[in-house]
Amino acid sequence: YEPRFEELKREICSKFPEADVSGFVGRRGSFEIMVNEQLIFSKMETGGFPYNEDVNI
Repeated sequence: YEPRFEELKREICSKFPEADVSGFVGRRGSFEIMVNEQLIFSKMETGGFPYNEDVNI
């Protein structure tokens, strides 16, 4: 999942240079994106990886 995370991280940082973006290994099969402790995307819920438009960046 790391390549997809790195791609999203670059996209977020290009639009929000002050953003602190980090990732960590979670549950098996999970890929979740949280902003200010609010879940904005979950692979467990959608069944797939996010595209940039899925996370409104």
